[in-house]
Amino acid sequence: MVTFGEMTAVADAHLAEVNRALHTPDVQRQARDPDLSAELARFARVLARYSDQISTGFGVPDTDDTAVRDTARRSGALIRLAQQALGRPAETETTATPLTEHLRASSIALGCGLDLLTSHFSETTSPTTVVITATDTSRTLLQMLNKHAVTAAHVAQHLETPHAAASKLLLQAASTTDTFNRPIRAPITAVPLRQRPERIPPAVGEDLSPAMAGIDTTAQRLSHPDSVSSVTTWRYVSRAAAITCDIGHLMANQLATRMDELAQRDHAASLRRAAWETRKTALSWRRIARHWSSLTSQHGHPSSELATDASDLVLRLGRIVFATPDWSPGPRTVYRVKPPHVLAPTTTDASLVGATALKAIEACANLAVHHRAAANDAAILHKAQLRRANPGPPAAARTLLARYETLTAQNRKAVLALGEVTLALAPEIMPSKQEVALILRRTTSQGLHAQPAVASADFPLSPTEALSSPRVDSPSTTPFHRTGTQKAPFNQS
Repeated sequence: MVTFGEMTAVADAHLAEVNRALHTPDVQRQARDPDLSAELARFARVLARYSDQISTGFGVPDTDDTAVRDTARRSGALIRLAQQALGRPAETETTATPLTEHLRASSIALGCGLDLLTSHFSETTSPTTVVITATDTSRTLLQMLNKHAVTAAHVAQHLETPHAAASKLLLQAASTTDTFNRPIRAPITAVPLRQRPERIPPAVGEDLSPAMAGIDTTAQRLSHPDSVSSVTTWRYVSRAAAITCDIGHLMANQLATRMDELAQRDHAASLRRAAWETRKTALSWRRIARHWSSLTSQHGHPSSELATDASDLVLRLGRIVFATPDWSPGPRTVYRVKPPHVLAPTTTDASLVGATALKAIEACANLAVHHRAAANDAAILHKAQLRRANPGPPAAARTLLARYETLTAQNRKAVLALGEVTLALAPEIMPSKQEVALILRRTTSQGLHAQPAVASADFPLSPTEALSSPRVDSPSTTPFHRTGTQKAPFNQS
């Protein structure tokens, strides 16, 4: 018997192919397919059906989840407006392009999944209905809708007027449900809460639009690594994050210069403040990278997906700001930046470049969360290397924990500073404005909840207990990467 989780897994797989198709060189040709807008309308209709069922509790009278249901109603209304802008939904089963084909397949799988859920609410009520109508389940379904609405908005961006107007409506729907787009325990364990998109390798000569999409995909992958990383990987990724923030600092300064040229003095001043906060974030990352370097002598390119994703982030961001199309950092690299008027001819272009840098810096902030989870292993490893048997942890462990706390707070300041000026620069009609607003909302929410107990959630002990309780040295459970022969894509010094 097919389950709801299996159907959503099929839908997610096809959605990943839709995202992949959006980043191929022939995406504009595929977007000219006359059936694409109709298929996107069918996709929106399915999302609206989910919103309707969540808002009514699958027909169960209102209980204590009024906020969730109200959110679903608002989201559903926006999605239906987007469906109207897209025109009549597709009724045929033939497609001409991979983009249209995978969008149709995802719509069908999502629709079948919803039919499976509603089948439990027949004349003979199933015991599963209690789980389906639970508030946590509704939140989980809203998280899924958020992800699908964002992808649908990106597809709509490639359509011609008037269908392209659906993009902003779909992003607004995603913004409405973003309040519930936080990691929670899933009552239906078959639903994958953190589906990692497929990697999109950087290409030489990418335009800004595919570069932004690639950075967005990489940021999602960095936020949810799917494997345990080694100390070598932590060191490598710390270095990559420092380089990413250095490039972000350079981009913000170039944009500030361009705003001066366009007589936008207030925006120029805000961008310089953002550049300064980003520079301080880069320095914090460098301190942590040096600490990790002291724990391992391996300085090659780790063969992990996390390190590859971090490298992709550096390459894409660097190729936006530096004049060399195939730019990659290294000791012999020429760091010649594009003139401000080439990087951002208009304020709208400046908002797009700023949004790109913002996504990259937010990805670094997400990296810090996962780095902190490895600090206990780093402390144990440090003691084992020094062959010390004293009961307390070394001072280096306390230093590393303090540096991560400082980094997390500083990275948040950089995201907020750059995000606020980018939001002010973006025109109302730009879909990126909604995406920037989502990032600012996430960052503000994280700041409100970033208490010590939350920050140490991944540790076996709280920081106070870990730093004060006697502990016996034991070998680190963090694996070492032993092969360092592959050439790194950026300078490791």
